[in-house]
Amino acid sequence: MVAIELNIKASEAIMFQRDYWDLQGLHNLNQIYQEIKDDIWNFVNLWKSVKAAGMGVPHVNRLLTIANNDLPAVELRYEGFKKEAATLEFQKASSARDSELLNNQIIMMRKTLDSTRLDYEKEMERLRHLQQQRVKQEAIVKHFENNNEVYYIQIRKTVEGKVHSVLSDRKML
Repeated sequence: MVAIELNIKASEAIMFQRDYWDLQGLHNLNQIYQEIKDDIWNFVNLWKSVKAAGMGVPHVNRLLTIANNDLPAVELRYEGFKKEAATLEFQKASSARDSELLNNQIIMMRKTLDSTRLDYEKEMERLRHLQQQRVKQEAIVKHFENNNEVYYIQIRKTVEGKVHSVLSDRKML
């Protein structure tokens, strides 16, 4: 566009541009341009990527130093980290399943405990009821012993005799 506006050839415009860079002290820019020529867009896209990643020149220099010196080791470590991450993800999923199973077992154990507790309370109530009945029956027997001693002794002798005859009769046993 500059060549058209100035009505000069493109090669002249490029020469003027290079001269301008030299006058501005941008010798490196001219040298870089000579090396990359038509690949300038790759350079521009690289620069955009660097900026989009929030990196600056020191970061890029450090990255290139690492890449040039240690790239195989970095790639190997990267692959190792990827495998380790996959293993950790698997363990995480496995742990989540185990946790869910344990929670289900806890729920079942709580239900069992509640059921056992209810059964226990029912049995305790039944035991209290039986103890009350025993106390009442013992009171009745004591009352009977005290008030009807002759009749009590007669019943006792009859029962003892009956038990003795049953135990003595082998046929009945």
